[in-house]
Parts: sequence; structure tokens; C-alpha cells
Amino acid sequence: MKILFQVGLDPLLAQGHALHVRHLVDELSALGHEIDVIGRDDGGSLEWNPPGRLARVPLLTLPSVRQPIRELRAARLLRAWITERKYDVVFTRSEPLAFAPLFVPEDMPLAVESNSSLSAHYEEVGGLLGYLIRRVEGALLRRANRIGVVAPTLVSRHAEEHAIHPESFFVVRNGAVVPEPLSPQTVRELREARGASERQFVIVLAGSASERIEFAWLVSALEDVPDAKLWVIGDGELLVAWKATAERSSAGERIDFLGPLSEGDVLCHIQAAQVAAAPYGPERIEQLGGDPLKVLTAMAAGTQLLASGVPADPPFDTLGGGVRVPAAPGAWRGEIQRQVGAWRESGRPLTDWPWPGDGPAKEWIRAHRSWRHAATLWERELERLAR
Repeated sequence: MKILFQVGLDPLLAQGHALHVRHLVDELSALGHEIDVIGRDDGGSLEWNPPGRLARVPLLTLPSVRQPIRELRAARLLRAWITERKYDVVFTRSEPLAFAPLFVPEDMPLAVESNSSLSAHYEEVGGLLGYLIRRVEGALLRRANRIGVVAPTLVSRHAEEHAIHPESFFVVRNGAVVPEPLSPQTVRELREARGASERQFVIVLAGSASERIEFAWLVSALEDVPDAKLWVIGDGELLVAWKATAERSSAGERIDFLGPLSEGDVLCHIQAAQVAAAPYGPERIEQLGGDPLKVLTAMAAGTQLLASGVPADPPFDTLGGGVRVPAAPGAWRGEIQRQVGAWRESGRPLTDWPWPGDGPAKEWIRAHRSWRHAATLWERELERLAR
């Protein structure tokens, strides 16, 4: 197939949604399809060589008209490429106020991926902006010939919110990359490079800084354990606020903001830590209908995972041997203290803790939640539309 993937984000950003786009493009190409990408240019700088063409619509300097003008530019480019290349199907994602796909010609099959519920965002944002987000989302989903959602809860939410028949939807989960294990020497060198001694308990928080994550819970927990250190990987809208929170804390000197890293570097840092943390607020993921990549990534890396506010369906029900922490600051303080205490009693091992080898989640992720699994499901649905 010839596929045009139009996305309302910058595919070169170091964040989960952009990572999602890059993996789907690479895997669909590996399955033998021609795929071009149109996205936004928000300053992303990660290296990525997509198999087809990549165009990024640049950021404008006038905030009040930035979004509509950029979407109109994207729509013009979208129609030009459709006319030029004669694609079999157009593939897009539902993003806040990303209305360019509404300009796809009616006779062109359109598939839409909904990675989370913009209706839930509408409820949070409120006002005129929230209303517009909801209207654009509804118009795009009603125009779509097929809609893929990352969680079953999104089917009922979208069907009710936007008056769409449930049979228009199918569930296609996020994937994850399972890395090769690091040698103890590599772990030691990486930690030394980051200023973490072998006697420090390292916690890693990897992913975009957003309101879904209760960063203050981790900071508070860190204040009670002087031999613990926190690595924060990624960027995001709340990163400045997170840094201010860290600076006000007595544990601030043990909180390192490493910035956005490549996926390979993120996985290495997760493997070099004692635990990975995902302190989502109460019902944050269920409310938004999401499938959290930072949780899947930690599980795939084989590192002990502490998480709150995540779904109760596989693989999140057991977290691959990890710990579901109640979504409250006191619970996080208590669990971090318990983890550090168990690690000390075990002799402060650098690797193979709390289990030897890869951990129980890796094989499950490899067998059921790889990006190839996600791409194969999309391939099946896109081929049906392209006939």
C-alpha cells in the first residue's frame, strides 16, 4: 500500500506520542508498505530517517493565529501530496485542534488513531478552548472510515460523546521495545557518568512532564531516604514547574533532570536504576482512556516498576512483578522507604535486583505488545480500507 500518515505533532520530539509515530512508520515500512509523513515542526531534534518522505510544517511566531494557520498549511500540503502520489489510504491521529485531516477528499479512505480521549481533556480544559477541542475531535472521528483506539474504554466514550456506532472502532494497543540487558560494567559506567554511586538507590522517571504525573509525591518520598537519587528524563509543559519543586526541596541536590534522550538511552538509564516510577494521579489513565507508554517501557526494560493510577487490565494488573502503589503521597513515601530498605538488606546490589536476569515482564511484552503487533493490526485495517 501507499500510505500517507498525517500527524498533528512533531515526530522528532523526545516524547511518547512522537515515539509512537516513529515506531508505527518504521514497522509498517518493514511490512512492505510505502509510507510518507506530514507533521509539525515544534523544534524536535531527534535523529530519525523515515523510509519515505517527511515534511514538517514550521512553527509560526504569532501565538494567536499559530494553530489555525499551521493546520491550514498542513491541509494544503496534505491535499497536494494526495494528488501527486495517489495514496491508497490516509492515516492520521486525533490531536487537540488538529483539523487538517478534515480536508482529506471524501473519496479517499481515512483511518484515525485515538491515543487518548480528547473529550476527557475537554472536561478538564473547559471554556471555549475545550469546546473547540471536542468539536474538532468529533468531526474527525465521524469523518473516519475506521478508528483505532488504544484502550477499550475509549470505544464507549467516543461512541456516546460523538454519536458514532461502536462497530466503527477497533482496539490496537501501544507497543514497546524490549532492549538487550546491560552488563554490570556498563551499568556501573553509566551511573558514574551521571554521578550516582554504587551505594545510591536510583529511581528513574521517564516521560513527558505533564499534569497526569504527581511529581511532588516522588520529591516528598526522596526527602525521607538520603541514599536515594532521582533521574528525570524527558521534556514537557510542566518541566519548569517540576524543576522549581525540586529546588525548594531538601532533596533537590539528589534530583537530576537529564533532559530528552533517545529511546535507546532512555532504556539504558531505566536498566541502570533500581526502580522506575510512574506516579499517575487517581484514575488519570482510566479517565483519559490511555495506554501508558512509560509504564510499558519500564516493564520491557525489566526494571522493578512502581506505579499508581494505571489500568487494571493486562499487563498493568500485575505490572510484570512490579508494585501498584495507592495514588496518594503517603503511600508513595511508604513504598519508596520499603523498596530502599529491601535493597539495603540485600547488600545494595548494582544489578539483578529484586530479581535475577530480565524480570518477569520482558517475555510477555515481547510476545504480546511489540510495535510489530501494533503495526500488523493497523496493516489489516488499512488494507481493508484500501480495497
